[in-house]
Amino acid sequence: MYLNQVREEHDFLEKMDSTSRQSAYENLINAFSNMSKMRSGYPKWKSKKNLIQSYKSKNVKLIDGKLKLPKIKVPIRMRYSRKIDGKILSATIVNDNGKYFVSINVTKSISKLKKQTNKVVGIDLGIKDVIVTSDGFKTGKIVLRELDGKIGRLNQILSCREKGGKNWVKAKTKLKTLYSKKKNIIL
Repeated sequence: MYLNQVREEHDFLEKMDSTSRQSAYENLINAFSNMSKMRSGYPKWKSKKNLIQSYKSKNVKLIDGKLKLPKIKVPIRMRYSRKIDGKILSATIVNDNGKYFVSINVTKSISKLKKQTNKVVGIDLGIKDVIVTSDGFKTGKIVLRELDGKIGRLNQILSCREKGGKNWVKAKTKLKTLYSKKKNIIL
């Protein structure tokens, strides 16, 4: 009811997908209910200055391997990290440092469960080796020294630039790309 009144008052909301408006409204209600139950503080509003921009839509379809979003006429090409099986519930579209990622929420019934074994394995996430298991398996090493040096140097350059200037923006985007590379190495 409230969303319809707001949509009539503001013309720009007509250009938005209705399900993304509804999910934003649900997030707002959840944030204020969490605040009133003392689970969290006052909600922080989204800003275009945030590094990661995202929105959620429930009316998403896959047509010939392409993603069809509401209010966008042409389906979008995408690369899959895994095969999508089941009914699509929703999709979250994220713009992280100029790259777009889609997380698709799917329902699927599991037909076969794997046979249970009584083996127990302990996993240690370490600094020297990424993963070490109790049966002796080790994975590769993380080498971040070179990347950390580049990040430190770019931070020095960024601090010398005039905030908001073109060279400051260039240094900031380079720094964002280095941080995203570091994040992808660690994860």
